[in-house]
Amino acid sequence: MKETLGSYLFEYFNIIEMAKNNQQVLKEENVIKKLVFFMKLNEMLATGIGNNYSNLLNIINTTMNQLYLYYSVEITTIVSQQGKNVLNFMTLKAMRMVKR
Repeated sequence: MKETLGSYLFEYFNIIEMAKNNQQVLKEENVIKKLVFFMKLNEMLATGIGNNYSNLLNIINTTMNQLYLYYSVEITTIVSQQGKNVLNFMTLKAMRMVKR
């Protein structure tokens, strides 16, 4: 089945809604992978569409900022507890990709 931007957007907001009830959802590896893919997709769209992309960006801007803050704090906490060597772990790399 061919995925559409709408289905990715629906899944993105579904993750955001689940995270409002339980932030631990954002630590799940499959959720982080979906967010990384969504962010990469949005980067490609922004490049290809240009100024018209601002309409979609207005819709997701607030949640993207909240995700950035969440993962920034989460990464800082993990590194302070376990040391810089954890930055090479796949889950932390994925968190950093979402944050970026």
